[in-house]
Amino acid sequence: MSRRFYAVGIGKAPGIYRKQKEALEQTRDFSRAKWKSCLTFEEAKQFVLNSICRIDHDWLLREQNKKRFQDKVSSNEKSLKEELLLTESHSREENTLVIYTDGSIYKNFAAYAAVIVQHNQVVHQLSDSKKIQEQKCTSSLAEILAVQSAISYAIEQQKQKVVIFHDLVTLGLAAYRQANVSSPVLLAYQRFIDEALEQIDIHFVKVRGHRENPFNTLADELAKEAIGKKKKK
Repeated sequence: MSRRFYAVGIGKAPGIYRKQKEALEQTRDFSRAKWKSCLTFEEAKQFVLNSICRIDHDWLLREQNKKRFQDKVSSNEKSLKEELLLTESHSREENTLVIYTDGSIYKNFAAYAAVIVQHNQVVHQLSDSKKIQEQKCTSSLAEILAVQSAISYAIEQQKQKVVIFHDLVTLGLAAYRQANVSSPVLLAYQRFIDEALEQIDIHFVKVRGHRENPFNTLADELAKEAIGKKKKK
């Protein structure tokens, strides 16, 4: 009895497998996955080549990153209780900082804030504003500045890991290339993350904004307070 070849055209690791179980593992939880059982190696090879020619490679890379970095980016909606439990859990990890971030804008000023939390207590706060001249000032830029300030602070404190709690889902997805980005601001943000990852492990947790999470609320208030100073001038 001849053995079959199992071709994975779209999946975690496209290729030809001799065991069906191994092939199916490449398609598990992978959207638009495509595989086929083949009688010959040539048939399997052609199936893989034809599949690769038809796929969107940028999309495939994003899908692969979702699997590769799934423990680095938590973007699913959580209850307030889950948010606070995660905050407490991460803050108990050795050499780890938990930081809530938020941003605000006014005209061509971007304000950002970071709230460092340890055992459900605020232990430090960062906030400032920056005049934006080289590009359009957007709320996402302010949020990015907040994340960058938080990561830079964690590196200065010589921590091994930082967990960023944020309310803009793009931040985590773009950092680990799980979202399609093309703007200069987000591309620069990705480069910043790449360089920072050489010094510290970075995790992202999405929280819902404008909810009774005291740490997220404080970060929001600090950013608005920093931008409020510019409005008064």
